[in-house]
Amino acid sequence: MKIKTTLTALTVGAGLLTSSANAQIVFTGFDADSEQFSFFSVSDIADTTTIFFTDDEWNGSAFVDNNEGTFELTLTQALSAGTQVVIDGPTDGVTGVTGTLNQSDSSFNMSGSGDSIYAFTGTRLAPTFLGFITTTSDTAPSSGADLDLSGFSGTDVFAYTGIVAGETLFTDYVSLVQDSGNWTAQGDGSGSQSASFAPPGDFSVVPEPGTYALLSGICALAFVMLRRRS
Repeated sequence: MKIKTTLTALTVGAGLLTSSANAQIVFTGFDADSEQFSFFSVSDIADTTTIFFTDDEWNGSAFVDNNEGTFELTLTQALSAGTQVVIDGPTDGVTGVTGTLNQSDSSFNMSGSGDSIYAFTGTRLAPTFLGFITTTSDTAPSSGADLDLSGFSGTDVFAYTGIVAGETLFTDYVSLVQDSGNWTAQGDGSGSQSASFAPPGDFSVVPEPGTYALLSGICALAFVMLRRRS
């Protein structure tokens, strides 16, 4: 049996929900054995922001399965764009950013045989979606690019293993993460294997050539002005 994996990354800009290249959160790893997952943001997220994560099902207008769980991450420092964040389970801790985890119920349970994680701000009744990853056919919260990992049927553990440096914008990495050829999977879906979760490191960007030229020009102008003053 093949399982289709879809990754949709979403953000809010000027009050509008957009997708793909303007992504806010991009998931980069999924470990159903240890209840771990990872992501990065393509833009800075302010401290005091609360991000909710749920494995509930979205039907296009509401979450519909009360048997699933939701927990929240409240940032106590700003999250910088490109920083890799790893959630070590709903209550076990977070690395990559300083924040607190709070689980309102104990029903959050990632499954290697098919599951989804929705990330959002706001409330369950009025969510603003930030990102979405699924290994089943659950409804994406908005139109966006799909990551099809159907070749990794029944995987418990998988992570992005492509490049994390060299692009000029963090949004440039979105299409790379959405390429299934840049992911590596372990496990057979049984939940009994000892596959280790190895998410990528931080993502970084390099200035465009024009930026270097601008900086060089500014430095040269400053040098001339200093020479004239002396």
